[in-house]
Amino acid sequence: NRNNGTDTTDHATENYIVIVDNTSTTGAVLGITNTGGYTGTGIFNLTSNSATTGTLAAITGNGLSTGSLLSLTSAGTAGLTNQKGLNIALSGTNGTSAQTTYGAFISNTHAGTTSTNVGLYATASGGTTANYAAIFDQGNVGIGQTTPNTFKLEVGGNIGPEADNTRAIGSTGKRYADLFASNINVTGSTAATNIGNSTGVLTLASGGASGWTNTAGNLGISTVTS
Repeated sequence: NRNNGTDTTDHATENYIVIVDNTSTTGAVLGITNTGGYTGTGIFNLTSNSATTGTLAAITGNGLSTGSLLSLTSAGTAGLTNQKGLNIALSGTNGTSAQTTYGAFISNTHAGTTSTNVGLYATASGGTTANYAAIFDQGNVGIGQTTPNTFKLEVGGNIGPEADNTRAIGSTGKRYADLFASNINVTGSTAATNIGNSTGVLTLASGGASGWTNTAGNLGISTVTS
């Protein structure tokens, strides 16, 4: 099916079911409108269960400047629990073992002078109960790490706050049980430094214990029996 005569390509040997050739610069080239109370499985439904290594749907726009390759919008007031702007679900048992599959793979590799690339931008606002920009229900997360097998969050690089002496790790009500570090460097001329437990005893990893006190700004360390 062609809507103008500008395309002179012979499509007889190509596997197209529908061909739409268009040179319009505004408006919709292909429009599908439904005004009924639709409750079906898809106004536009593409099924190709025999596809193997190909691409079921492809959008290419090499001349795109400030627009969007794909835009999904819903600004109505009918939203209920489990409304989804985009639903991607992959499942099934792989016939071949040791495979790595991706629910979504996003890449932004633009090159250019003084340019900034963002692979994923997520924001959530307006909720009166809570707003979550992202929820990772299952699995581990890696930042600078492609195989985060050990911890829920593995970071391949340094981490830190956006401002000095303003943020905390944990809280008085939700504390970490243990801290493992090769070096702990605490600096600050005005902030107090508290190390120890409720009994004021600092236990060393090599065994034994050291009692310590702070009197009139002086620190005293003395060996005590474990």
